[in-house]
Amino acid sequence: MGVYKSGNRWYVRFRYEGREIRRAGGRTQRQAKDTERRMRIQLDEGADPESLAGTKLFIVLADAYLNDPDTQSLGWYRRVKTITKRLSKTLGQLRLNRVNANAISEYKRERLQDGIKQSTLNRELAVLRRMLRWGSEHGFIHRSRIPVIRLAKENPRIVFLTQDDEERLLDNCLPWLRDLVIVALDTGCRLGELLDLQWKHVDLSSAKLTVATEKGGGSRTLYLTDRVIEVLESMPRGLPDVQVFKKPGGDHRVTTAGSAFKRAASKAKLSDDVTFHATRHTFATRQVEKGTNILILKELLGHKSLAMVMRYGHVQESDKRKAMLGVEENQK
Repeated sequence: MGVYKSGNRWYVRFRYEGREIRRAGGRTQRQAKDTERRMRIQLDEGADPESLAGTKLFIVLADAYLNDPDTQSLGWYRRVKTITKRLSKTLGQLRLNRVNANAISEYKRERLQDGIKQSTLNRELAVLRRMLRWGSEHGFIHRSRIPVIRLAKENPRIVFLTQDDEERLLDNCLPWLRDLVIVALDTGCRLGELLDLQWKHVDLSSAKLTVATEKGGGSRTLYLTDRVIEVLESMPRGLPDVQVFKKPGGDHRVTTAGSAFKRAASKAKLSDDVTFHATRHTFATRQVEKGTNILILKELLGHKSLAMVMRYGHVQESDKRKAMLGVEENQK
């Protein structure tokens, strides 16, 4: 193939003695062709093909990864961007062939000393793993140089709100935050999904909205409760491409919802581990308590597998008794 363009960058890909050679070529076609020419000369002089990849800095890979259209199309791109910047802070000036098991172990140690949770570290390592694999596909690093990155097992506690918790929380929310929390509690949407929601996604006449799934891509349709309809009808409706939830008195996307929620939760004297994501857990827990089919709940939450949904499947003794009596009823 020689050289090709992907996103804002050019790449080199060709075969040499039966082996495929890939590498980042630069920002222009000319740079890519110059890179290909130098690589062919080095190979003819006896260079190891594997040594031709992995000499660029990690920060170069990070920049190219964030500028790739496929990366930018991810529903959770903003989180990927934040995590990538954090990875670059520690690993940015390392050559890619030096991003090895030792470097990753040091990164883990440093981040845990910062006081982050294991779940947060796992999200960062997952992005790093995806980025390095992308880098091998685009010639930044040979696949044999990619270190094994294992995520620690998590046993997260499901934090959800009782009815009393919800009432105290809403009483301590600012008006704009109260609206956001109510919609979150009754739809199970992630915070990022709600902040990305635009008026073109809302159909009040049919009492439904379409949300772009933050993780895994795609979209899902959710039906609105009466109080969500009341909230949305009370808001000034903007143009189709305008965000539903905006900064008070402005047209900019809300960026302080997480911290504002924590302040409201603190005033409501809720547990320190109650974050905005607890609204999603609350929605899921209440659906299970109502007897919602676990497959339907998977679709409502936007999960691709049942594994995450099964966290909410706490079986109560009353549920088991009800199920067994149901069998008896069917036999009559």
